[in-house]
Amino acid sequence: MNTNFYTVHGYCSGIPGENCRQRLNTLVGRTKWIRGYSVGGYNVHRMAKSMGFKTAVGAWLGRNFEENEKQLAGLIDEAKAGFVDLAIIGSETLFRRDLTDAELAKYIERFKKSVPNVPVSVCDVADMFCENRRALAASDVVGVSIYPYWEGVSVEKSVKFLSEKYQKIARMAGKEVLISETGWPSAGNTIGDAVANPENALRYFKEFVEWATRWNVRYFYFASFDESWKKEFEGEQGGHWGRWYENGTEKPWVNWR
Repeated sequence: MNTNFYTVHGYCSGIPGENCRQRLNTLVGRTKWIRGYSVGGYNVHRMAKSMGFKTAVGAWLGRNFEENEKQLAGLIDEAKAGFVDLAIIGSETLFRRDLTDAELAKYIERFKKSVPNVPVSVCDVADMFCENRRALAASDVVGVSIYPYWEGVSVEKSVKFLSEKYQKIARMAGKEVLISETGWPSAGNTIGDAVANPENALRYFKEFVEWATRWNVRYFYFASFDESWKKEFEGEQGGHWGRWYENGTEKPWVNWR
């Protein structure tokens, strides 16, 4: 399977650094890339880099402009130090309406001016790029988040749905477009025709990876480990996106080979 990228959202929230290393060890041989969403804290991307992974490192941008400056400066420092293979400026920032298209584009341009040798991606919900072209134009690589589950699409139609959205942005962008996030929860609420259960999570994973391999699309799959804290914000399904349980054991229904 073409597991080019793997996302590690919330990777080390509240757990000791050695546990982070154990989790990274779990991913050795199963992915080439590790994605993080912000700088600061444990800066797990440094550990990942030392273990031979390539790193996609994010600056988390929101409505707090003072914090945005810290995130951008931190990402620039990490990139100059050689810890960043792909810089991600903002994650679904446009979708949350935290920044305007022009504001986000300026952050991207500032990073590129400071670190011209590191490629930059903007990552957001696919539909947002239809109405926000400056950030898209400023980036070197476009990252689109597409979740058929959240849009109530049945698992049988999910990859076709994703493919159509992806192709629309790819035609518009005129540069590489990668899937910055996608996945299917193994438990949780039914949304429209989308049912969260282990069978559908495995089916979506397999069919998506087959599609990405066929079309040579790079991707981040969401997520590596379950995260119980997300239930507060997303409902029951928020804690069940991982390919492993939160304690690091492999879900028994997952076929990795």
